Amino acid sequence: MSATIEELKTCSNQQEFEAAGEAAKKWFTEVLSNGWTETTKGEVTIYDKPSVNNHHFIKTVTQSKLKAEDIFNKVKSADFATSHKYDKELVESEVLETINEHLKVTKQVNSAPWPVAAREFVSVLIDYEENGSFYTVSTSINYPKCDTVGKKYVRGVKLFGMKFTPNDEGCLIERVLEVDPRGSVIAMAVNASKKEDANRLLNMKKFFEQN
Repeated sequence: MSATIEELKTCSNQQEFEAAGEAAKKWFTEVLSNGWTETTKGEVTIYDKPSVNNHHFIKTVTQSKLKAEDIFNKVKSADFATSHKYDKELVESEVLETINEHLKVTKQVNSAPWPVAAREFVSVLIDYEENGSFYTVSTSINYPKCDTVGKKYVRGVKLFGMKFTPNDEGCLIERVLEVDPRGSVIAMAVNASKKEDANRLLNMKKFFEQN
């Protein structure tokens, strides 16, 4: 069965990949400061906003003692084995194609709370520096070279971004996730996934501060 999702752009050449990367950057700029409500304050502060057309949102923010560029470089260079040490929900992660030094096509699989099937995401991932901050941002695409969904998985839609902003204590990390899991997903599973995303940011920060 084809994994093509009607709402997504299909990318098969450098111009299309670059356009998707620029669209992801624009999305992140707009979503980062738009319409969030703080729900939990702590070492990781959690923000929420209403779902739109089955797209669910969460923003998480934390402070790290590491310099912004240092943790940014650690995050963007982490392979699956490294990422899995702080993200136990990550089932698979691989680079499908490298477009240039800052732009890649990736595939990730994330487990979901029972009885929901694991979700597979194929995305364009871009990393960049802008106005002194460092970013890694991705958006789901249709990718003709990977048009078959893994067994027992469901192909979802995900937009994701992290911003690392230098400050006197190290850096502020802001993380946004927008996801349409597609298929049948109960509200309890969505809420559990949001909580897990906050844990994921905290675990990531602590891991790289110690390694």
